[in-house]
Order: sequence, then structure tokens, then C-alpha cells
Amino acid sequence: MIWIFDLDQTIISSTHRCKFLPNGDLDLMDWRQHTAEQILQDELLPLGHFCKYLIENQHKVWFCTARHMQIADYDLLDNLGLGDVKIIISRGLDDSRPDAEYKFAKLEWAIYGLDQYEEIVFFDDRKDIRNEVSKLGITCLNPRAINQAGYYG
Repeated sequence: MIWIFDLDQTIISSTHRCKFLPNGDLDLMDWRQHTAEQILQDELLPLGHFCKYLIENQHKVWFCTARHMQIADYDLLDNLGLGDVKIIISRGLDDSRPDAEYKFAKLEWAIYGLDQYEEIVFFDDRKDIRNEVSKLGITCLNPRAINQAGYYG
């Protein structure tokens, strides 16, 4: 089984620095202006504790984020105990596609050639992204109930 997690508002709370476009996508121009100090203030959500458990117990865990990963983002993952993930799918600087289109394309490429019987579970807080990614045959789950209830915390 492969467990794939979005980062922001799925396993990490970065709400203190989020601005959104009218269509619900993250304002990438604003997002890319954040400093390391701002990034390192992000916090682990309850589902993040489950993700951390999976990593510590050698499960296959991937991250698929719309973030353009900077050094501070990797430092944040290390600080939160999530730094041992082997596959991190992140946005390139020149990639400004809508989030759902971006994640669908990246995951389609990433799973190409995998054993067709490998179960994949993907957590993302956005319904439009879950709907798009589910077209790949991936089980897509909403993390909000877990995070709101405080499980694993």
C-alpha cells in the first residue's frame, strides 16, 4: 500500500500564511514570498501524527504538494518528524497550473508502471483535487474529519 498525503491543511497547518484566489487555489505569487521564519511556524495537524507513525514504521509514504519546496520546507518536515519520506512531489517554479490539474498530472506520471494491484490512498483537503485524482483509480479521502476530531494528536 502507498499512502500519499498533501501537506497544507491535510497534515500541516499553514493557515497563518495562506491567501486564496477566488477559484479556491492558493495564491502562488503570495505563497512564494514567504520567508523561512514564516514557513517554520507551520504546525503538525492530527493526521500528521498518523503520517509520522507510518513513516516511523517503514510504510510507503509519499507527499504530493502544490508547494514549491524550498530548504525551509524540508527543514520543517525534519522538525516535524516527517523528513524520512522518500518521494516528495512538489511544484516547479514555472508551474502555475490549477492545483487539481497539477496533482492529477504529477500523480499520473508517478504511478505509471506501478503494480496495478498496489493499493494507493491519497489524503487531500480539497474536494476538487480528490475528485480529479480519483480518476486515476486512487482512493481519495478527506482529512478534515480526522483533523477536526483531533485523532492521533
